[in-house]
Formats: sequence, C-alpha cells, structure tokens
Amino acid sequence: MTYGGLTIYNNYMEKDRKLRIHIKEQIKSEILKGSLKPYEMLPPTKEYAKKLGVSRLTLEYMLQELAKEGYVFRIKGKGTFVSPIIPEKSTLISFIAPDLKNPFIAEVFMGVEDSTKKYGYDLVYVNSEEASEREIFSIQHLLNKGIKGILLYPSDDLIQKEDIFEKLLVNINIPIVLVDRYFPNLTLDFVVSDNRGGGYELTKYLIDMGHRDIAFICSSNLATTSVKERFEGYRKALKEAKIDFKEELVLNKLSSYKHFSFDRDIELVSEFLRSRKVTAVFCANELIASIVYRACKLLNKNIPDDVSVVGFGDTTIALYLDPPLTTIYQEKSLMGAKAVDTLMKKIKGEKSITQIYLPTYLVIRNSVKNIKNV
Repeated sequence: MTYGGLTIYNNYMEKDRKLRIHIKEQIKSEILKGSLKPYEMLPPTKEYAKKLGVSRLTLEYMLQELAKEGYVFRIKGKGTFVSPIIPEKSTLISFIAPDLKNPFIAEVFMGVEDSTKKYGYDLVYVNSEEASEREIFSIQHLLNKGIKGILLYPSDDLIQKEDIFEKLLVNINIPIVLVDRYFPNLTLDFVVSDNRGGGYELTKYLIDMGHRDIAFICSSNLATTSVKERFEGYRKALKEAKIDFKEELVLNKLSSYKHFSFDRDIELVSEFLRSRKVTAVFCANELIASIVYRACKLLNKNIPDDVSVVGFGDTTIALYLDPPLTTIYQEKSLMGAKAVDTLMKKIKGEKSITQIYLPTYLVIRNSVKNIKNV
C-alpha cells in the first residue's frame, strides 16, 4: 500500500472508531437518562442501525460491548433488552460535552476515555447539544444515578449563565472538573489550554511576517474564556508591536456550533473582507478558518498571496485545507487525560483546587505569506 493510501486508510479507521464510540455512548446515555427503560427491548438490529446511521456490523459490535459492561442483556432469538440493574455506580463518571462530531471535542474525548479505562472506571458521555438547559438537567439527573464525578465541557450558553450554574453547585455533592473552558468568577477545578499565550504567539508570528492589518474572526462567543483569552493574546501582540487596535478589524457575529449556518457565515466573512483592508486573518478556531477559505475563493483571493490565514486547535481540518493551515496546536487528548486525573484526585478526597493551563505550540504550514519586504 502506498503512503498516501495508508494515510487514507488510517484516517478512515480513526473516523470509524470515533463513530463507534459516539454510538455506544449515545445508547448508554439513553439508558442512564431513563429514555430506555429497564427490560425494554431495543429495536431490531437492522432497523436500529438505520436509525443510528451505522452499519449492522458496527451496531452489533457496540451491543456486544454494552452487554459485557452490563447495560443490556441479549436473548438468542428474541433480541436485546435494557438491563434492569445499571452497572455499579461506584466506578461511573460522566463527560458532558457538545457533539462529538466537533473534531476538537472528539480528540478531547479520546483522552478522557483512555484515562478513564486506566483508572478502572466506566464512562458515560452526554451530548449537551450546546444548550445550558440540557447541561443543567443532565447534571441533576446524573446525581440520581450515583455518578461519582463529572467532567463538564461547558457550552457558550452555560458560560453566560454563570449565576445559574453557581446556584446549581450548592446542591452538588460530587466533584466537577471543567474542560477547555471555565467560569471567570467561580473558583473551580479546570484543565484548559494557554489560549492567551497561543493567541499572542500566533499574532506575533503574523507581525514578524510583516502583517499589520490583522483581522480577528470568531462567532458570537467572544465572552467565552477560550476565545476571550485568544483575543487578549492578539491585542497584547499588537500593543507590543505598537500597532493600533482597530475595532473594525474584529468580526464576532458568526454562528455558533449549535446553530451553525455555513452559507450565512460565508456571506458575512465575504462582506467583511471585501470592505476592509486586511492582509491576515486570525480565526478563533479551524471551522472558522474553513469558512474564511471558502469566502476567499468566492472573492478570488489567493491564500496566502492575497490574504494570510491562521487558525487555532490543530485538528484534522487544518491539514485538509488547501493550503494546509498555520495554526496553534492544543494538547487535546492530554487535556482529556489531565481532566480525568484531576477528577480522580477529587473523588479520593483532595480538597485543594487544581487549575491547569496546558502549553500551546505554533505549527507553521503554508497559509501565511512573508510580506516584510514587499
């Protein structure tokens, strides 16, 4: 097999693995939430596989794993049923996060899953769908299921309802560790990236390459800590280089992941780039970078000759873009693993607060042009 063929095969296998995990956690979550009742028979394999959007073989494999873990039991010739007694909760923790189709969150989940297994714990994933109401309901419901601890990847929506979350914490007697984002005014355990440092390094690199008209593009979540700190790093680098910050070079009206609208966002970015003098664009994440790439194509702007583009995260999106994207690498899998480590310490009784900022690294590819001597 050629190297290119091997890469395609590996990418396919990784995608298939993520899909299997997603389906397994989805079924497990439905059981724990009570949507699937004890002794309830699951739909026939063919019908259920079609509903979940997977092959019968993939579903069969997932059901076998769930049976081994005690969530379902199978009767030959009759079908698969929800177990009347959920597995021992003393080894059960939960990861509440937005959809695993988001490549960044999927990689964080890999670290969570691997580390959870090492500790001998079981994991249930809950898809929050970027909705604070669902996050709050899930936490309250899980408390009644004997969960030992929760890893929470808070939505933008929940971050903006800090007061409501603070009231919820009063009635929670199990540890919660935040992942990737945190609440600015609450002293809680968290594991996040050094977003401010990454934002500074990325902007400084653009400045060193001769750029002074540098735009910053994000969704409407500029108050979310991860994005806010990248923006602060961007402003710090501009200030150090004695480059005036220009409000008109900030676009923060793109749709959120929950209400994602690709066509609308392309229109917004196209109009933004058409009406402003911009030589480089700092994208708050790589999904936004893909939108900027499409907008540039529609405007017949070449990347990087006409406009340089950088992103944040170093997910698979960065490699698939043409040209490959210069970006900031985040320790996604390590973030998940460290969050589990922190949660386990809290479960064992550690009282001190742990707040971890993981280092970020500049990854230089082909999306930035040196215009220093132009």
